[in-house]
Amino acid sequence: MAGERGRSQGIFRADVDPLEVHLLISSYCVFQIANQHTFGFLFGVDLHDPERRDRLRSLIGDVVVAWLRSPGSGSSA
Repeated sequence: MAGERGRSQGIFRADVDPLEVHLLISSYCVFQIANQHTFGFLFGVDLHDPERRDRLRSLIGDVVVAWLRSPGSGSSA
């Protein structure tokens, strides 16, 4: 499995539970949906705008990959 290989090579952390990864991604997505109108009002943004959605999707991907990488793995996302 790719994750196991990455852990053995020191690229990925070994102390992350798959449930934690799922909770992080799910909570980010649910929070955006649940608060879309509040954010739209407060920040004057449309979270349904395709460019914004692409950026936010990329952001959560970057956050998760950065969290999963071992400290000092030498490469950035």
